[in-house]
Amino acid sequence: MANIAATASLLTLAKQMDAHFVFASAALIAGKESRFINSDTKDYPDTPYMRSKLISENLISCSGVKYTTLRIGGIYGRAGPNHLGINRAIRDVMMGNPPELVGS
Repeated sequence: MANIAATASLLTLAKQMDAHFVFASAALIAGKESRFINSDTKDYPDTPYMRSKLISENLISCSGVKYTTLRIGGIYGRAGPNHLGINRAIRDVMMGNPPELVGS
């Protein structure tokens, strides 16, 4: 997977440069159905993308490189990124169009 390969390549550079590695992971490693996520929430990566994030986190922790992992949540709202369906729905409603339900 591209995410894992890119992380491995960047770790090689970080090790060569004795750099502190900062990894942008994802809060949804806890699973799509998680309602409340905190430091005690168990990992349940239920999509290929989330599995790649968790594998990358594990690769980083075993690398010997100094690191920080940020498990970032999605940005929701009128000006949020288009790749999140909730943001497309918000924009649709604001334009007078009904939101479209995709999936189940």
